[in-house]
Amino acid sequence: MKTVRFEAAADEELIDEIVRYELRQDGLGTEFLHAVREAVRLVTLNPAAWQASEHGRDVRRFVMDRFPFTIVYTEFADEILVIAIAHASRAPGYWRTRL
Repeated sequence: MKTVRFEAAADEELIDEIVRYELRQDGLGTEFLHAVREAVRLVTLNPAAWQASEHGRDVRRFVMDRFPFTIVYTEFADEILVIAIAHASRAPGYWRTRL
């Protein structure tokens, strides 16, 4: 299994959303974190299984079920790089500047 690295901006997005959900409801931020961890685990098992993005550099998107977020990532020989934890309806494609 490849290692996973989060870009700094993706890491910040994750933390921001955990806090946002936790403020809405006790424990919801933790549930979001667990959902992201499970999504990333599934990505590491078969990185090519999810939809390729039209933005090049073999960028792929894992669409989460319960929460309206997409894990945007790319695969390298030795690691998977998470580019964004992108909300499904907030500023689509904003993360393209990170490529």
